[in-house]
Amino acid sequence: MSATQVKRLWDELPQAQRSGDPRTFSDVLVRDGLLTEYQAAQALDGRAASLVMGEYLILDRLGAGGMGQVFKAQHRRMERLVALKLIAPIALKDQAAVRRFRREVKAAAKLLHPNIVTAFDAGESAGVKFLVMELVDGCDLSTLVKQHGPLPVKQAVSCTMQAACALAHAHAKGIVHRDIKPANLLLDSEGTVKVLDMGLARLDQTSDDGSDDGLTGTGNIMGTVDYMAPEQALDTRRADARADIYSLGCTLYYLLTGKKMYEAETAMKKLMAHQQQPIPPLVAARDEVPAALDEVFRKMVTKRPDDRYQSADELLAALRAVAPQAEASLGETSQFTLDSRSGSQSPTLKAFLAGLDRTAAVAAVPTVAADTDRQRQTAQSLIVDAMPGSASRRRVTSRGASNRTRPRKAIVVGASGAIVAIALGAWALRSQSAAPAKIVKKVIPASATLRQPPPLARAPFNARAAREYQRAWAAFLGTPVETRNSLGAKMIVIPPGEFQMGSSGDDIKRAAEESDDPPVAMQVLRDELPKHWVRISRPFLVGENETTVGQFAQFIRETNFVTLAEKNGKAIGWNEKDTDAEDAAGSAGFNWRNVGFPLSDDHPATCVEWEDAVEFCNWLSAREKRPAAYRKDLQLGWQLLANDGYRLLTEAEWEYACRAGTETSRFWGDRKEDRDIYVWHHGSYQTHPVGQKMSNAFGLNDMLSNAGEWCHDYYAANYAVHAAGAVDPTSTAPTSSKSHVRRGANAAFYHIRSAHREGYSHGKYNVGFRVVRTVTLPPDVAPLPPPVWQADTK
Repeated sequence: MSATQVKRLWDELPQAQRSGDPRTFSDVLVRDGLLTEYQAAQALDGRAASLVMGEYLILDRLGAGGMGQVFKAQHRRMERLVALKLIAPIALKDQAAVRRFRREVKAAAKLLHPNIVTAFDAGESAGVKFLVMELVDGCDLSTLVKQHGPLPVKQAVSCTMQAACALAHAHAKGIVHRDIKPANLLLDSEGTVKVLDMGLARLDQTSDDGSDDGLTGTGNIMGTVDYMAPEQALDTRRADARADIYSLGCTLYYLLTGKKMYEAETAMKKLMAHQQQPIPPLVAARDEVPAALDEVFRKMVTKRPDDRYQSADELLAALRAVAPQAEASLGETSQFTLDSRSGSQSPTLKAFLAGLDRTAAVAAVPTVAADTDRQRQTAQSLIVDAMPGSASRRRVTSRGASNRTRPRKAIVVGASGAIVAIALGAWALRSQSAAPAKIVKKVIPASATLRQPPPLARAPFNARAAREYQRAWAAFLGTPVETRNSLGAKMIVIPPGEFQMGSSGDDIKRAAEESDDPPVAMQVLRDELPKHWVRISRPFLVGENETTVGQFAQFIRETNFVTLAEKNGKAIGWNEKDTDAEDAAGSAGFNWRNVGFPLSDDHPATCVEWEDAVEFCNWLSAREKRPAAYRKDLQLGWQLLANDGYRLLTEAEWEYACRAGTETSRFWGDRKEDRDIYVWHHGSYQTHPVGQKMSNAFGLNDMLSNAGEWCHDYYAANYAVHAAGAVDPTSTAPTSSKSHVRRGANAAFYHIRSAHREGYSHGKYNVGFRVVRTVTLPPDVAPLPPPVWQADTK
């Protein structure tokens, strides 16, 4: 409050309340909701300055731990309530503690998942370091069980599955939690379980100075002994993803019994019990626990890591298989509610605690049953190798190592990969053929039962559903959701689906109003009209990030390739005020090595022409012994072949992957205030290292930020008119056309939208690219149902 506001409040007080005691006035401010009790106490003690931390105003104290304190706070401009974690002043004197706090910040920044407490920001104020996190309205599962007793079987399984979903995401990002326990699992007011406290998380990388901050040193015990895996107690460095699975198994035991798995007088005796004592059977503690669930539990907490589930996704499949039995065994009705101090008593929460299973994202997303070994091997034999660049298939284990298995060849069926020539001067849209360049025949008997694929991801769907669709299709294809190619770049499975592409008239109007000149903006944005349904019929693997300078440099080193910009100096400078004529002639001579500002290997590779990006894709395909996705025809120019080689995304694929199920103007929503979390400010035209901002629901970074991205398609102003209702649309053009579609980042915020499109004839300072590979469905997969389009002609 300003001094004027305070004086006005004082003047409005009755004379009898204007005592000389400041406590009387503070009581009035608390009564009127202008101060919290905590704020009033701090102000009366002369510590009002401590209530402001950067852009955050502290409202209340929530708790404390070894690293510091946690407060309820509010962003002063956005008015968003958050949890603010402050590192203790005494810990600032310990450099290892400071590095540990930085480690937590780095771990939190990598994670964005509905079952993980979101980290919004990190900063420093008056020498105090802090982490800003999502404020969860609810209570932890340890408190819930202490207050109300063990959970019914179905709810315990549901909570465990939600935690496993969170671990699957964290492990995919290279993060091991190392302290999974009921107290670190929050149940919010909507019945969603959220994992918190990444303070012990181990990143795959070491810290900036090359050390591990002592967090993984032999002799250090990090975690909670009641839930700690045997190998973690012996050596923290051995705590991989399977240690988290062990801890989650101990948590499941507590949720169902209200007791620790091993009770002992001292921490050392507990550690020895985890090492040596037999696993207590769940069926002995709870009569209604199905035998199948007891088997899953026993495999989660077996002593040897190699005997456990090897990944959270594998655990999820097993839990999904036993979930129906857990529901059938539920002969009780939970009376649990959260008290007024722990959280709100919403109908959704009451429904959850009374038996609602929240393990599925939405009703349309099916449960993925556990595959048998034979089914998994069959699936693996029918798809393209999930880890390219090796003659033998490599399976990534939870420890980050890779185990060689016997080579598997891709078995694919299709017609010729040739592309029909388009008449000179004509524009056309086509559906890409499912044919590869090389055909391996496989006869499917007429009597054979075709496998039913998971359902299409039909927009709109939320972030949790997006991950469920990804997992369902990855499990069906027998590949992890995230793999790495021969350059070490992460490739992410994108499920096939249907969505509304482009913009409606109302969307265009709202976007134009965000500009400085709405009439001019309306003319620019008209190319997004009309909004129309499109189907992406096949799953594909797309780069998590834009192709980086380091990756492009490797292409240059191995091929001695000279980019078009280096040949003729036709790449325009990043700070030029160019016109089309200047763009064609070139003036500054910038190229991918020199874009006018300092570059690192992690910056996106920009100032590359569309043809340069295509040459990179063909090189990467050859490097991994895949057929080239592009072929150059003397008359027709570059032609796209239908195979599993690397290529550029089509315009439809790009927008589908960017939206990730959303129908708002930007994948995070329509709030301009949230942009700094997801995109860079583009006023300087300068790019940044990739992956620094939050990803979308599919796990893709910088889709609306950093560099714009070349798409495969030639640019057509009336593209959307012809693409309406199309399956796998893309545009082709004669060789006389020089413009290709550019999607993604731009300087003006009203351009930073999922549907925005532009045509560029030359590479620029802010144009890069992202690679993609199509996954051809095996021949024994049943055909997808026909599209069901919804009319939208705005």
